[in-house]
Amino acid sequence: MWIDTHCHLDAPEFAKSLPNVVDQAKQSDVRAILLPAVKAADFEQVKTIAAQYGDEIPGLVYTLGIHPLYTNQAHKADIAVLDEQITRSLDDPRFVGIGEIGLDYFVEDLDPHKQEYFFNAQLDLAQKYQLPVVLHVRRSQDAILKSLRLRKITGGIAHAFNGSNSPPQARFISPSGQIVDALFDIANPASGNANDGIFKATVTLGQFAEAGEWKLQYLLIDDN
Repeated sequence: MWIDTHCHLDAPEFAKSLPNVVDQAKQSDVRAILLPAVKAADFEQVKTIAAQYGDEIPGLVYTLGIHPLYTNQAHKADIAVLDEQITRSLDDPRFVGIGEIGLDYFVEDLDPHKQEYFFNAQLDLAQKYQLPVVLHVRRSQDAILKSLRLRKITGGIAHAFNGSNSPPQARFISPSGQIVDALFDIANPASGNANDGIFKATVTLGQFAEAGEWKLQYLLIDDN
């Protein structure tokens, strides 16, 4: 059995081939897929896809959020739209959290202040509704750690994490024990010896889990 923790099935690239993509996943014994939204305009489409293909993939679930790569074109009113959509989706068993949200300091033409506004506003919603988060963390681990420490977030997935294996960064998914049931997704580091970086971060996370510092349920190595 396979679980895809991060798949943008609503992307335009899949528009014509989505039935075949889902069928191939089913034939490959993919039993669960997490489908994160990236912008407000896509919220309804994400919900529709999850409902439409739920029979083929029983664990097809979705999250709602505004991705940092789309914050330049987002509007503050989108936070109210997200809040409303969350309220309407709370009774939907396929709705599982807030995402994909985060900070991306790798792409140069993104406004960091807009990113931070939308990230923090969405973290506030996650705390308000006690929902897990799907985090996009690219060259932004310290800033994300700072925001997480100000809130009590119930859990989530850290996607595209490529920070160091130092204790503060390795534990950023669980600052002060706030995120205690986590799936940690380590992305291929953008520079340096990728395999060495992944290995060191993995070992560090395992050591903290064994020492009882925090509860690590799963560890996913993402080499893309």
